[in-house]
Amino acid sequence: MNTHSMLTNKPSISKSTIGVKELAEHAGVSVGTVSRVLNGESSVSPKRRDAVQKAIATLGYKRTSAAQMLASRRSRSITHTGNIAMVFVGMSESWQGHPTTAALIHGMDQACSDSSFHPLFETCTDDRHLPRCIANGKVDGVLIKSSNIVPRFMNQLPDYLPRILVGMAEPTLACTQVLPDHRASAWVATEYLWDKGHRRIAFVNNEDLHRIFICRYQAYEQLLRSRRAFDPALVVMKQNEERGFEPQINFPDMTYAVDQLWALKQPPTAIVAANDWMAAGLYQAFKKRGIQVGRDVSIVGFDNVLSVCCMLEPALTSYQIPLEDVSRHATRQLMNLIENPAEKLNHSTQMLSGQLIERDSVVDLNSTLSHI
Repeated sequence: MNTHSMLTNKPSISKSTIGVKELAEHAGVSVGTVSRVLNGESSVSPKRRDAVQKAIATLGYKRTSAAQMLASRRSRSITHTGNIAMVFVGMSESWQGHPTTAALIHGMDQACSDSSFHPLFETCTDDRHLPRCIANGKVDGVLIKSSNIVPRFMNQLPDYLPRILVGMAEPTLACTQVLPDHRASAWVATEYLWDKGHRRIAFVNNEDLHRIFICRYQAYEQLLRSRRAFDPALVVMKQNEERGFEPQINFPDMTYAVDQLWALKQPPTAIVAANDWMAAGLYQAFKKRGIQVGRDVSIVGFDNVLSVCCMLEPALTSYQIPLEDVSRHATRQLMNLIENPAEKLNHSTQMLSGQLIERDSVVDLNSTLSHI
């Protein structure tokens, strides 16, 4: 993630000032790599692990205990680490290559590239305990990425540690929050279908307790109610199934949704799917019925995951959620909180808008009717 500094002439360093940054410079690796080695993580190549371990032996580095580090930070007796972290709550290491995670990491890395801060990343499947980077006093501030829960460790965070919640809004939480405007995204997507002449617009969601999908549903319903066109029979909500911390490998089976909607006397002409993954499952279900997306029915998704949208036939129209922008903006906000501690008292919730990416999955009924 970070550019590695390959040094040939190592400056002499006093043992009393040796820290993670000095180890990284001596080993010619990133601060994040040093942090992962010190935390015993397995996601480091043997070559880089050896370089870090040699730097530790050569420089005589001694790791400060977590208790000592936290006590020192509270008393302001040590300098900043120069590190900030993004902690992914409810996500295992399997999410590291996921497009959502990649976009967030890229946005944070971009913001840090213009600063003196180094980004660290940590997954957290157990939200009861402080993440290692915080417990070990390795960061000056933290971005907490969560989509559906407020982590239980929030009330354990040291008072002095700046934090920003990323990805979801929690009205009762006293901290700055940055997230995509999910309600606006669904309003735009639904209105797009309305403007294309669709009046029987369905909403399909197979995770009924997911906060983001609830926001999207609420905007869908609000817009259609404002047009006196909301029909509860066109809403398909499946009871949430516990999926654990692993990303889905296969598209969900959305046959039940298609069966329910096509049992109606008047099936929908268009569907708002809660995300691209569910939209792809609808494509598969429609194919079994001989129904052609982009001809017999229209579909709009969310997230604009290119590996999904462009693979489908026809290509899926999807609302692009601005994850990189959210991450970049949240990172800059966090750096400001670190450099200006008084700003921690000024809490705000900031929502960023994305854009609808038009492809071929939506039929323009206005155009169709004009040719009749």
